Amino acid sequence: MLIRALQETRSYYNFSNIRYAAPPVGDLRFKAPVRPVTNRSVINDGSVDRICPQVSSTNSSYRDPRETEDCLFLDVIVPQKVFHGKGAPVLVWIYGGGYTAGSKAAERTPSGLIQRSITNSSDGVIYVAMNYRVGAFGWLSGPTFQDSGTANAGLHDQRFALQWVQDNIHLFGGDKDRVTVFGESAGGGSIIHQLTAYGGRAKAPFQQAVVQSPAWLPFPSLYGQETLFQNFLKAANVSSLEEARKLPSEQLILANVQLVAASSFTPSIDGDFVTQDPKSLLRHGLYDKSVKWMVGHNTNESYTLTAPVTSDAQVDAYIQAVLPNTPTAVLEYLTTTLYPPVSNGTAAALYSTPFERLALMVGDASILCNAFALSSTAASAQNETYAYLFAVSPGYHGQDVPHTYYDPGSAPSSGDGGFAATLPFNTTVATVLQDYITSFAMTGVPTSALDGLSSFVEYGQDANLVSLSGGGISVQADPTANERCKWWGLAMLS
Repeated sequence: MLIRALQETRSYYNFSNIRYAAPPVGDLRFKAPVRPVTNRSVINDGSVDRICPQVSSTNSSYRDPRETEDCLFLDVIVPQKVFHGKGAPVLVWIYGGGYTAGSKAAERTPSGLIQRSITNSSDGVIYVAMNYRVGAFGWLSGPTFQDSGTANAGLHDQRFALQWVQDNIHLFGGDKDRVTVFGESAGGGSIIHQLTAYGGRAKAPFQQAVVQSPAWLPFPSLYGQETLFQNFLKAANVSSLEEARKLPSEQLILANVQLVAASSFTPSIDGDFVTQDPKSLLRHGLYDKSVKWMVGHNTNESYTLTAPVTSDAQVDAYIQAVLPNTPTAVLEYLTTTLYPPVSNGTAAALYSTPFERLALMVGDASILCNAFALSSTAASAQNETYAYLFAVSPGYHGQDVPHTYYDPGSAPSSGDGGFAATLPFNTTVATVLQDYITSFAMTGVPTSALDGLSSFVEYGQDANLVSLSGGGISVQADPTANERCKWWGLAMLS
């Protein structure tokens, strides 16, 4: 049984902490989610929030009391008018967090986003957000692991929750054929993996997508996957996945923290859900072509994600470390032609310090060229698609999230009190961005009465996008439409 809570001042129902899958514990650890056992004797009033085991919360003596492996829950927030009707559009949020942290409620509340959809001559959109497993609990892979475990369990969690929306959203007044997913960073990267799932052979459980700063770094090496898994077993002080399934949560969480300190998690090629890197799948037309999308990225994505290098030698060493087993010829091209040393002088227009050199490569490889791959795919297929550039200075990664969740009358927040909440905030850009997201969900076309544009330009063969900056809203060429991103999409992943 589910208890609904009415938020009186905004007139919407909040159905919190709905179980969408069985607890992924015991024998279900490190496996794809399964349907929960129906228990009609238990009343879920939504009062107990759950989040999946996080990396950050165990770096100190404090542990978030909401943290539990039994975390596969979702929230549904419904405007009152919509709940008593039918056929409403649905926005489903997939959170970011580097594939190691995050939760469905990290952005606190979608009330501002919902209210903006109501303001624009609508009864409003339904909002859904799900938890999915992160860190070692959601992203292990490799040959030995896959003997008895499911690689990329986090992607399977997301898809299971999206299928729950397809099966149940009509009960809340929603239309399963008007579902738009949106997400930032790891959330945006996950969406592209959902678009290309199973090599494009499966229909996506949504019709539209808003992809914000899609982040992942290709990790195709089976050797790298195997090494990460073996390091996890070593950190957990066990020798097999079967033994790991029998450990208490605390021991696995500690092993997860130790592993993340020395490695990174990202979706991996597993021969099933992820058959190739998504950029390659997009290039070969292996994705759900019925889905319509809008893509966004920020002007300075990589500044806060880049190691503080001070020499070109450190840059070259870093590149070799994050791209293990890469052919020597490829590494040489990366470090001498695509991103030449500062001392070379040929890259003066792009960067002037080793840090800027590495930041450009990190941004291109992990975010910007992912966004370009998605935008250019639709343009090449002559499909209608839209793109925007978040250019509120300094344009750091994640700075757009407080704008996405702007709530008039409340202080801008990244939800978890993170760095993004301390960055400059522009109310006009926030309102326009919310207009774009909600109107796209409702009509398939992003519009805003406040942007001063006659219409939102399509991306097209000219690679045009809408720039959202403190100085105003304008149309410009996509800066990611460059030879570097073409190389990351072609030569690196052929």
